[in-house]
Amino acid sequence: MKNFAPQTIRLQDYRVPSYLVSKVELVFDLGDDFTEVSSKLTVVKNPNSDGGPFLLDGDSLEFRSIKLNSKGLQ
Repeated sequence: MKNFAPQTIRLQDYRVPSYLVSKVELVFDLGDDFTEVSSKLTVVKNPNSDGGPFLLDGDSLEFRSIKLNSKGLQ
């Protein structure tokens, strides 16, 4: 895990999120040497936002796959 210096977040810098997560489903496969987590997110555009990219962010994770409406993306 990386150690980052804390960042100050000011109210004036707040932006309405571009997307809202309305549902999260998680499945955990707990092993002796690793843990695999599968997730299914239901995400909708926020009508109160001006838009923006949908970003997935993670640290020390191995990306396996992504699907949109049950279709694989590359």
